[in-house]
Amino acid sequence: MDCLFLGNSLVLFGLDPEAFATAYESASGQHIRCFNFAVPGVTVSGIVALARILAEDYHPRLIIYGVSARDFTGGVEAPAILETPWFRYRQGNFNIDGWLADHSYAYRYYLLYSHGMVTIEPALAHFKTKARRGFYPFTMTTMFDAAAVRRARAIAAATFGNAIDPQQLEAFNSLLSLPATDLQLALVEMPWHLAASEWTPDTATHYHQLMDDVAQRAQRSGAPYWETMSSPFVPDDGWVDLWHLNARGADVVSRWLGERVAHAVNSGALHLPHDTRPRPTP
Repeated sequence: MDCLFLGNSLVLFGLDPEAFATAYESASGQHIRCFNFAVPGVTVSGIVALARILAEDYHPRLIIYGVSARDFTGGVEAPAILETPWFRYRQGNFNIDGWLADHSYAYRYYLLYSHGMVTIEPALAHFKTKARRGFYPFTMTTMFDAAAVRRARAIAAATFGNAIDPQQLEAFNSLLSLPATDLQLALVEMPWHLAASEWTPDTATHYHQLMDDVAQRAQRSGAPYWETMSSPFVPDDGWVDLWHLNARGADVVSRWLGERVAHAVNSGALHLPHDTRPRPTP
């Protein structure tokens, strides 16, 4: 893989590697092959641990982190992926379950079966069809009324009213220091349906303070950072709920991001080597 997308469910449903690659190639003249490796509910500490493993295994040229303010707040119910046997094994804590998950395809099938997929082959066929390159497109579209907007304001206030977790900020610094000479890091702010200008003043202030801090840290490390909330461009029919994009919204955002990354490469802000390999057949 040339690039990997990391983040929470906003990225899983919101960044389409194929739409991104099409826009990138159109703007740069170079082919790029990407995969979406987002994990729902993950926080920054999980992202940095995952990035290290994926960088070691797949040697991507570029990691794109879809940033959400929720990744940094305390009190979120994030999946404890750092405590899973596989993560503990990859971080040097040997255990048989982690070793099997890393080495045995049969054990991976067992994990699928043990998590409720009684008939494995249809489940895998569905995943291959619907989640190519790791991206899962939502086809449903939801239009929101005034009650939904009020609910979104309450959710934003509850989410961004939590204190910033210092451990997550420290993990973010670790992520920014991860890239070596052959690995580039870029960040993009993931959009919400409700623009920050429509939030309560306290919520908007809290959000902007956090994301300005994130952007400044990224800038000091040399990692490009692109905002989306300051000028919303997702169409009204591009949402499946108040924060997750559907396939149409993901296509718009992914193509926009592909153009931004291509421009960063063309300007020298990112340094990705030209791809001289033959293009894969569809």
